[in-house]
Parts: sequence; C-alpha cells; structure tokens
Amino acid sequence: MLATSSTSFPGAAALRTPLQPKHDIHEHRELTFVTQNLFANEQASPHHRARAFASFLLQTRPQFAAVQELMPWNAQILLESPVLRKLYPHAAADLLSGGEPPWTYVFGSLQRLDRRHFPGVAGWRGLDVAFFNASQHTVLTVASAHFTADECPTRSVEDSGADDAPCPGGAARAADLDEALRILERVGTRDAVLLGDLNFGDQPHLFGAELKALRGWPSWRDAWAEANGTAGFTWDNRRNSLNKLCGADCADAGAFTLPSARLDHALLRGRMRARAAALINDEPIARHEPCGGGGGDAACGPLFVSDHFGVSFRLTLDGGGAEKHIR
Repeated sequence: MLATSSTSFPGAAALRTPLQPKHDIHEHRELTFVTQNLFANEQASPHHRARAFASFLLQTRPQFAAVQELMPWNAQILLESPVLRKLYPHAAADLLSGGEPPWTYVFGSLQRLDRRHFPGVAGWRGLDVAFFNASQHTVLTVASAHFTADECPTRSVEDSGADDAPCPGGAARAADLDEALRILERVGTRDAVLLGDLNFGDQPHLFGAELKALRGWPSWRDAWAEANGTAGFTWDNRRNSLNKLCGADCADAGAFTLPSARLDHALLRGRMRARAAALINDEPIARHEPCGGGGGDAACGPLFVSDHFGVSFRLTLDGGGAEKHIR
C-alpha cells in the first residue's frame, strides 16, 4: 500500500475530486524548472552551500525548483530571504511550521492548487507532488524524487577504464521509478514533470535495468534527450571534489563511488516540451574546502553547492484545448 501524508498543508482533501484550472490567470507557455540535490552532509560548509543555492534562486527565479536532501538547517536558510518566501508563497508554511521537512520538495511560484507527499517512495526518501495552474486550461503536476543510491564496485572504475560493470542498486532504482510513475499516473494530470536525483544515467552498460524500466513507460520522455542536452555530468568525479568527501566515520570504507553520469533528470508527460537543458551550480563557490576525516586544514578542493551539479530545463507547454478530466 502506498503511504501518503497530507497533514502538513491545508486542503488536501480536494484531491478526492477533480482539480479544475482557474481561468482568470496569466498563460504560462514557457517555464523554467531546476532540480538540485542539496547534499545534506553537514561536514562540508553546509551553511555556505545553502546560502549559495538561495542566492542562485534569487538571481534566476525559476518558476519551479525541485530539491532533494532538504533538512531543517538548509530549509531555514533557504527561507531566510523575504523575496524567496514571496516568490514561493507556500514554502514557509510547508517547511517551517514545525516537524521535519520532507527530504524531497517542490518550490513553485505559480498558483498552487494542492500538494501531496508520499513518504514511502524510494525507501524513506519520499515523492513530493504539487499541482499548479499553468494556463487557463491546464493544471500542471510537478514532482520531486530521490531514488535509491548504492555504491559501485570500486572507486577505480573510471581511473582504470573498467567501467563496464553495472552499478548495484539498479533493480531497486527501477522499482523506485515504477512506483513513482504509477503514483503520477494515478494522481497526476495529463501534463506532468518529474524531476530529481534519480541516481541513474544514460550509459546502458551501467544502468541497463533503470533504462529498461523507463522504456516501459512510453508516455514519459527524458528532457535531456529531448533538448539534445550535452552539457555534461551532474555527478562528476573529475570536477567535483565533494563527491569524494568522506568523514571520519567512513574513512576506511572509502567514499561513494558512482561513476560520472547524468544522475539528475526531468521526465516529461503530455504537452510539455524540452527546449534547453543546462548544468547549474557547476562553478565553485569557494576555492578550497578543508578536508574531513583527519585531513586537518589541508585543501581538498573547490567547494560547490552540492556533490551534484544541478540542472535547469526550459520547457514549453505546447498545444491548446481544455483538459476534459483531471484526476
């Protein structure tokens, strides 16, 4: 049974009846979406990183920002700005009203009609689903997900060139994908976007199980491919030293060892079309981060917003016509 939670926001019962778009709003035909894993690790200058992401949102003001690894400390920092609270008017009530914020969350600047959180998806990580007025005929579903993460066999997989061993966890991530898309088929609207750290890339020899599962959902499309996005990896072992970070508690075990890949995605359904895809937060916010795990003050490398680079997607809502039925 799929667990759902709706206690953190008012009006959740409205989802039991069809959501109807309101007709007295501005038409939103071109929309900007970003997805960013915030890296919940508190060893790596966490407040500096959270404030850098808040600055990014203030400068770029995307209509939607799907985040993962949201924690009480970074949620508080993101909402310190009154401009951001005004831009994303539901966020303060959702995240600062007491209790633990959800690990996954959707910030949205359009009129939000409802929200629903499924805490049991991908283990404890959860799926956040929100419904927005995108045009006078359209309710748009936007969801944030974070799928299962498992290490690959060895850290040397890239350095040795022996990168043809599938990463463990593929079956679990394929199951996460199926569960998330089943939920969105059930509660989502015709036009929908699923964003997040899906923890699999587009290399078939490494992520065959996940890509096979995605092919089983032909109504969903990958925005990277549709936009011909070739900007690079979101998990980049050569550029981002944070994904080598390992504190004292795991110094002997070695750091997380996924190979470089595009792990962060936007999956589209309906009339949403991807026009552009680009990496974000892929430039250092500080020259050096002190080493953890007994490294003292030695410079480990540049500090980034997260161990993942984020992605910005420019999407358009193509075609007209009223939606006859919205689940």
